[in-house]
Amino acid sequence: MSVLEVRWNGRPHGAAVPQETGRHSHPKARPEQPGVPPAPTGIDYLALIRAEHEEAARRDRIRYDALDAGEEDQDTAEGGR
Repeated sequence: MSVLEVRWNGRPHGAAVPQETGRHSHPKARPEQPGVPPAPTGIDYLALIRAEHEEAARRDRIRYDALDAGEEDQDTAEGGR
């Protein structure tokens, strides 16, 4: 697009030039230099998180075998509501 026709309320109002968008930076700004990467610690954080997640999934799982349709709710069986 190099030329745009401007219209307002159905009437032409002339041609418009689209604004060009470019990179904005200060003229004296220098690009950042990448630093030295830190030394590896030897700790596998992803494995630690995976192990914790798997343990929580085992511990807090839903017991579908306890959801038998023929059994009464514990509250009604104990004389509750």
